[in-house]
Parts: sequence; C-alpha cells; structure tokens
Amino acid sequence: MTTYALMLGALGFMPAMAGSLEDPSVLEDLEVQPLEGTLELSRADLLLGEGPSSIALLRTHRPGWGDVRNLGSQWVSVLDARLAKQPDGSVAFVTPAGEVQRFERDDAGALRAVYGLPQTIVESATGATLDTGTLHFSFDAEGRLERMRTAHSSLRLVRDAAGLVTKLETSLGAVQVLRDARGALVALEAPGKRVDYRRDAAGNLVQVAVAGRQESYAYDAKGRLTQAGRGTIAYDAEGRVVAVEGQGFPKARYERDESGRTVTYTVGETKSVLSISEDGLRQTETTGDSTSAIEFDERGRPVKVVRDGETLALSYDAEGRLVQQGAQRFLYGRGALPTGVIAADGQVTKFSYDEAGRMRSYRVGEQSKQFRYDAEGRLTLVTGEGENVRFAYDGHGLLREVKTPEGATRFSRDKDGQLSMIHGPDGSLTEVRYKDGLEVRVSLDAAGNPLSELRYDALGRLVYEQDRFGKVHELRYDAAGQLSELATPAGTLASFAYDEAGEFAGLTDGNGNPLRVENDGKRVVIEDAAAGTRVIEFDDQGRMVKQTTNGVAQAYTYDAEGRLVTRTTPEGLERFSYDAAGNLSSLHGPQGGLELAWDQGRLVRLEASPLGLAVEHRYDAEGRKVKSILPWGEVNYRYDDAGHLSGVQTADGAWIEFEVDAQGRRVAAHYPGGVDTTFAYSGERLREIVSTKDGAVLAKRSYRYGFDGAIQSVESESGRTSFKRDGAGNLVEVKGPEGTVRYGYDAMGNRTSETRDGETLEASYGAGNRIERKGELSFEHDASGAITKRGEQRYRYTSKGQLAEVTLADGSSVRYGYAPNGTRLWREDAAGKTFYLPGLNGTHGEFNAERELLTGYVLGEGLDEVLAARHGDASFFFHTDLVRSVTALTDAEGQLAASFSYDAFGQALSAEGPAASWNTLRYASRPVDLATGDYDYRARTYAPELGRFTRPDPIAFLGGVNVYAYVANDPTALNDPLGLFPGAGLIGDAVGGIVDLGRDTVGVAVDAGQAVGSAAATAGRAVASATVATGQAIGNATVATGRAIGGAA
Repeated sequence: MTTYALMLGALGFMPAMAGSLEDPSVLEDLEVQPLEGTLELSRADLLLGEGPSSIALLRTHRPGWGDVRNLGSQWVSVLDARLAKQPDGSVAFVTPAGEVQRFERDDAGALRAVYGLPQTIVESATGATLDTGTLHFSFDAEGRLERMRTAHSSLRLVRDAAGLVTKLETSLGAVQVLRDARGALVALEAPGKRVDYRRDAAGNLVQVAVAGRQESYAYDAKGRLTQAGRGTIAYDAEGRVVAVEGQGFPKARYERDESGRTVTYTVGETKSVLSISEDGLRQTETTGDSTSAIEFDERGRPVKVVRDGETLALSYDAEGRLVQQGAQRFLYGRGALPTGVIAADGQVTKFSYDEAGRMRSYRVGEQSKQFRYDAEGRLTLVTGEGENVRFAYDGHGLLREVKTPEGATRFSRDKDGQLSMIHGPDGSLTEVRYKDGLEVRVSLDAAGNPLSELRYDALGRLVYEQDRFGKVHELRYDAAGQLSELATPAGTLASFAYDEAGEFAGLTDGNGNPLRVENDGKRVVIEDAAAGTRVIEFDDQGRMVKQTTNGVAQAYTYDAEGRLVTRTTPEGLERFSYDAAGNLSSLHGPQGGLELAWDQGRLVRLEASPLGLAVEHRYDAEGRKVKSILPWGEVNYRYDDAGHLSGVQTADGAWIEFEVDAQGRRVAAHYPGGVDTTFAYSGERLREIVSTKDGAVLAKRSYRYGFDGAIQSVESESGRTSFKRDGAGNLVEVKGPEGTVRYGYDAMGNRTSETRDGETLEASYGAGNRIERKGELSFEHDASGAITKRGEQRYRYTSKGQLAEVTLADGSSVRYGYAPNGTRLWREDAAGKTFYLPGLNGTHGEFNAERELLTGYVLGEGLDEVLAARHGDASFFFHTDLVRSVTALTDAEGQLAASFSYDAFGQALSAEGPAASWNTLRYASRPVDLATGDYDYRARTYAPELGRFTRPDPIAFLGGVNVYAYVANDPTALNDPLGLFPGAGLIGDAVGGIVDLGRDTVGVAVDAGQAVGSAAATAGRAVASATVATGQAIGNATVATGRAIGGAA
C-alpha cells in the first residue's frame, strides 16, 4: 500500500452490512510521534476494486490542513489534496494521504522538494504537474488536485462552480461526493458502498459510519482530538500528546525535557528514551538493553543506522534513489524503480517494467517470473517458477475468475458488486449472504454437501462456525474487540480475561475452572486448574531457557543459530545436533535416541537406539519415496503418471495395487489373495468402504450423513448403528446391534454418565475437569493433572509428561522409554523388552531383546496408514474404516485372519481370529497395550473406557477448551493420531491466538528434520509450525506433508 490515496490492495471485498459496531481498530491505528507529540492516524473509508489496481480513499488526521466543508479542519483526504502557497514563498503539497511535503524554489525558480526524493513541480499557465516515478499528479491553476494516476489505476476530481468536489471518476467507477445545502460533506457513495459522516456544532468530524461499523471522535475546546474510537488522548500546555489510553490498549505516557529534544515514553510496561540532536540529523533511542541510532542527511534521508553495535550505511544517487544499503546494492535505469538488486552474497535479482511502470518480470539466477496486464492496468497473467495463473475482471474491476492449469475459480456478484458465490475448480461452492448485519459463508462440496458455515460481523470478526462435522461454536467480543466468550448452543465453554494493556490474562471455563497468566516479557507464570503451575523464563533473544512445571525444572541451551542443543531434565541430559544444512541429525537422551540423515530435505536414514537398527529410504527425481530398506527386506513404491501412489511391494514380493479417481482419492485397493477393497464418495465425504473376496463381504462400513455434516449412522456387516448428539455436539446416544449406549455430559463436555444395557455408571470431576470417580472406580492425579491412580492401576510419568510406567493390579509393571522428541523407543514388562524402529508416519517394526523381528509393518503415505504386516513367516493386510480403526486383517491367501469391532470411543467389543492375539494396531490404527488397556497417541495416553486422555493436552487450549476430551466427544468421523487435537477449524485459530501462552512447550521443533530452536514456547509469542510440547513433538515432529517423525507405535 502506498502513502497516497491510490493504494495497492490485497484481494478482498467490503461487504455492506446493517448494524453499528464501534470499530476497535481505530485505536490500533493511532500512533504518536514521540518527539513532536503529534498524532498519526489514517483510515481507509472506501475501497474500490480488488488486487493491485484497487483504490483506497484515505482519511488522515492532519490538524489545520483540512477544509471545513470536507472532513473538517482536522482531517485530510483526496478532497483536500492541493498545492498550498505559503507566506515565505514555498509551496506545501497536501497529499491525498494527508502528508505535507514542502517545496522551495531553486536558483532557476523551479519548485523542488526540500526533503526526500528531489522531486520537481512543473508549472504551466493552466496549472502544474508532479511526477514521483510511481505516482503522477495534475493540478489546476488554483493548485487544486485534478487528476492522479499510478501504474494500475487513475482518479479524476470533478468540481462544481464553487470548487467543491462533487464526484470522483476512477478507473474502477464513479464515487459520488454528497453534500448538504451548505456544501458540507455528508457521504461518499459508490455502487454497493456508502460512507456517512457526521459533525458536531463546531464542524468537527465526530462519526464515520460504513458497512455496519462506525468510528467515533471527540475534541476539546481548542479543537484537538481527545477521543478516537474507545481511546482517549491527553495534551500538555504546548499541545503535545502526553498520554493515550483505552480499553484493551497498553497505556502510553510521554514526558519531554525542557529542550524538547528528549522524550521518555512508556507503552505498557516498555520504557524507551528517544532523543534528537540539535541540528535534527541524529536520533537515538534506548529501550531496555537495546540502543539504536539513526543519522540523516540534509534531506532527511537515513544514511547510517546503528543498532546494538551493528552498523548499516545507506547512500543515494543524484536522483535521490537508494543505491546501497549495507552490503546490498540497487541498480537503476532511467526510472525511479530499481532494475536490479545485488545481495551481500553477490546474487543478482533483475527487474523489468513496462512503459506505465508496472513490473513485467523479475529474475533470480535461473528462476524468473513474468507479469502481464490489461489496458486498465489490472494484472491478468503470472507465469514462471511453475506458475501459470490468469486473472479476469468484470466491468467494475472486480475479480471474476482465477484460472490455473488445475482449473478455474469463479466469483459471482450481485448488482452492487458484492460477492455472492465462489465456484471452486473441483465443483465446490461457497455461497455468500448478508443478513442481520452478518456476512454468512456456506461452503458446499461438488455433491452439495455442506462443508462449513461461517458468520462474520461488520468488523470482519468470526462470530459463528459450524464445521463439516456439525460442530457449532459461537464467539463473542468485548467493547475493545477482544474475544470475551466461546460458546456452543448448549452454553459457555470459556470466558477470557485481559489486563489493562489488552494482553491475555486468563480464562475461566464453563465449569468455573480458572487459568491465570502473569507475563513480564522475560518470565511467564501460568496457573492452570488442570495442569498446575508453570514458570517459563526467556533470554534476551526470546528463547526459553528454563521451564519449571510444578516445581520440576528443565533448562535449555542453544547454538549460535538459535537451535536447541541441550535440554537438562531430572532424568538426565538430552543433546541435539544438526547437519550442515540445518537439519536435525541426532537427538539422544537417557533412554535412547535417533540418528537422522537427510538429502535435500528428505529423510534418507533413521537409526534408533538402543535398538541399533535403521531404516533407509530412496527417492526418485520428483522427490517421491520409491524404496524403504528395512532390516528384514525392502519395500518398493510406484506411482501413476499423475504422481499418485499406485502400488506397494512388500518385502516378500507381493504387491498391493491402488486405483484413484480424478481428484486423486483412493477408490480401490487390491490385496494379495484376491481381496478387493472399494471406496465410494459423495462429494468430499467417504460414503462406503467394502472389502470382499470372491463376492463375499469381509468387512463393510457404509456412512450416512446429516445435513449438518455429522454422521447419523454407519452400517457394517453386523448391522446398522445410529448416533445422536446434544446441542454442544457431544455424542449422547449410540444404538446398534450391540444395544444402546447413552452418554451424559456437563457444561465442559466431561462425561458424567454412561448407560449400557440398562446399567448406569455416574462419573464426577474436580478442579480442572480432572476425573475423580466413575462408578466404583476412583482416580488420583499428580500436580500436572495426569492420572496416577485408576482403581488399582497406577501410573508414573517422566518430567515431560510421557507415560513412564504402569503398575497393574497384580503388582506387575510395564515400563516405556522415549527419545528426546517423545518417540517411544521401547516397552518392557516381565517378559523382557520390545524395541521399536520408528518411521516418518508410523512404526516400521517391533523387535525382541535379541533384536529379532517380532512384527514388521509396511507403511503407506498417510499418518498411521499401515498397509501390511509380517509376523513370523506370514504376511497380513490391514483393512480400516473412516477413522482408520482396523476392522480386519487378511492373510496372503485372502482369508480373514482377524476381525475387530469397537464402541464409538474405542472400547473393544470383539477381537477374533488368530492374528488378533499379536496385532496391537487397532482403534484409529493406534497401538493398544493389551496389559493396561490404554492406547499410545504419541503426545498422550488415551483411555477408551473413559473416552478421554489421561493427562491434559500439551498444547493446552489450542486442542479445545476441555484439555482431556477426545476429538471434542464425537469420534464418529475424527481421530487424533498426535494426541493434540487441533481445536475446531477456525475456532482453534481464534482461541489459540490469545492463549498461546497456555501451551506447555519447549523451544525445539522439527519441521521436515529442520530444527526451529528459536521458536521457543511462546507466552504470547508466535510458535513455529511444529513445536515440541514438553519434549513431545507435535506428532513426534510433524512435517509439512502431515507425516510424523518417530510415530512410535
């Protein structure tokens, strides 16, 4: 976006809605120039068009430069743009953005800019022109702006006989300037858009209303702005700003010395001292331990920047163009835009432009991209670097179509240009409606099935979401625009609290459980009714150096690149190292570790210790895995012409063949022994999975969906099972061949009752939604909220929350060992140790203490997609349902070797056949420990008879407000292979944005093997895309493909 009224806008639209919401972003946009004590506030009142050719009409607070007949004397817009002659003979250019640029006459009498680029106003008998290189202005004889244009758009001002602007004619249509009988501006109006202005008795602008939102302003007796939105401004005797404050906004205070050249200002808890030299050419600022200085030349351009001991020099050519910035150099032709940039490493980027100044191409090394435009300057084509995208527009300059080789996305609009329908290239539709002050977007797949319904208020805030599974959430906001409440139709899930500066301070869930946060920037204290107390300490670089959870401390150190290299835990020291490309190459701790090798970001070898065995991978030229070399043999992969997996060959030479449809979805799988599995879809929904041999059904799942997207019933070979849910979307009834099961819940989704065969078990919960009792079974928890006692069964955890040991009712025990990233490496019971060889998306094999293979697995492409197993000398093949629960195993002859059935939450109903005795991959394809009855879900342990996890979610409320719940209590269409259920679509984003500091995280991540050590746990900071949670990687290090490193089975 440029500094003038013609601005480069992002693709978007401004829906016209009813209602009147005070816009909290006014205060967010308000800035203060500390030394001068002046306000900086600019607002876009009207946006025309979309994309690079869009035009934004700005309104800027600039006291004394406005016209009382336009927006008052305090505000400037394109209506006030002019060349204003000054008493000293100079000329002030009041730009459409409200800037005031000074021009003085040189020895030849030409008007030249005093500061910035050496621009010249060219005068003539009929007016004047100014060309900045990217903007061109024309003025009439009175100095009033007549026209302006950029490379992409243009604007002309039409005036009446009194010189007042009555219309703006733009390249995107006309804007009517509506005035009252006295000539005072009352509104701007364009097709489908209107902005209304209201004034006080003194003519000051006090209200701006547009598209269902409004901005309010107030002034003191001297005409100074004292209120902007919900913020207030205070001044000293000289009229300089000394304070700004408002709800949800950090208080700002300004104190100046007698000279006026030094100001001490505090914003929230941050204190800074800013000073400027007497000649105005050097400015220094100190904030905490950081000091910076900027030196300017006589034209006010920065020529030297010193920050924390590092110096950056800048220089300009005779035309005022930046030619060097540190080691970076800029090259030019005859215009103001650079034709080349030479980076510090010598790499050259070249640019070319058309006659209008629009970028035509750029090239970096062998990579290049080209751009084309229509006669109106609108972008129509982008090619290069694998892209070929075409854009088409309607008569109002609004985007009509985006076309790629994969298909076209089309946009339909109403008569006022408002978006009404988006047609996806796959046949999907998004209908856009405007009702009761809301913008409603309903997305449908190609078969007309609803995918989601989203509702936004006039400020563009999400207020309602119904996801593709029928879950509904409502979001409410306070007067400062902060999220204040998250609810379902059944009631409140959480209420959010903020401090005076608008920073997140805590929440209270629907059961009254509190979470409180104290954050001073270097130390965060989190008191959580579920997970206890955490204290997180950061260094000056924002990296977490210490985390103390309920008195148990962990310390972290980093290398020069900010990558985690050690973590000290009560169990011992963990070490991390990296290869030359920055990929994580080893991680070792007291219980074992992993060695990883990479080639162009692809994992080529993974060795697990103490097992001492490895898996290797080979890839083709397209980067697709074509071979896995395992200790017991090789697995080969092949692909069709479109790049879809078409076959997998097991170590014994047998092939599993796949067929896919035009969308790349699997429609058939053919297994050895003549077993065929078919997949049928309705739009994006999986409708049926059937496995047969010689026409006989081995396993079947047929799904029926409701209009809201929730599964109403599933039919298997044993009969039909139907489902019912409450207003919060919790599963409350399951009726099928095994009988009827009913569940009851409290306000937070804790299961309070379970009725089977007429017998009801009641459950009770304590602080933090911790379960205390279910029927006759009692529970105890540790300080971190993890179950330590369930009846006679006891649990012990590592300092990072991983399950370390389970002591059974008979006194025997099961122990577990992990790599530093949470990958499970071994299991030990009275019979000895079982070791695991982990892989990208599951486990490759299980070995006994002598390193002999017990069971080897063949993995597909998806997370936990197990295709086959080798046990003993025999091969077996897996068949799964919608949530990837294993329903059957067949052998090499196609005979049924095992069949499994579960209740909705994973309790075993049956496990039959000879292979059932050794196969532990069952519900959601996760491994069950047959001794304890619990499932390993990577980050956490899942108890199916409780329908919840045994400890709080390591990512806290990003996984849902109830930190124990399993997939929001509706497992009919969802699973959680990572143990970190990612909230509910956009709801997870909305809530996560304010409760990041509730995460129990450490500062190491593995993103496709590349450590992101500097992305430490956040306390309000952004977290890297894959952050290890209490030593457990999200998905044991989720990679970009959705796979996981070390998905230990």
